[in-house]
Amino acid sequence: MAPERPGTSRPGRTVPLHALRPGQWGRIQALSGGRGLVSRAMAMGLTPGTPVCLLSSLGGPVIISVRGLRLAVGRQMAWRIQVDPGEAASPEPEGTRRV
Repeated sequence: MAPERPGTSRPGRTVPLHALRPGQWGRIQALSGGRGLVSRAMAMGLTPGTPVCLLSSLGGPVIISVRGLRLAVGRQMAWRIQVDPGEAASPEPEGTRRV
């Protein structure tokens, strides 16, 4: 099987949130974990079907853009948020995009 080119993805393939490249968009597909983690993620607006962009994951918390906000998410939570990286276009209004 040939390696996948950067910027392409297969439909239905999910990866942990922290595995996105900086600036890459994805759509949340699933949250795995206990009731506390899932309810905390949902309270932050991280619900299945929501577009999310990874801004930084250089160490410490993972910084993301979701619903026009920038959030810091712990690495353990980022491991438990599964996203479909096939969502390439930014769904955010012009004023909230990272420059």
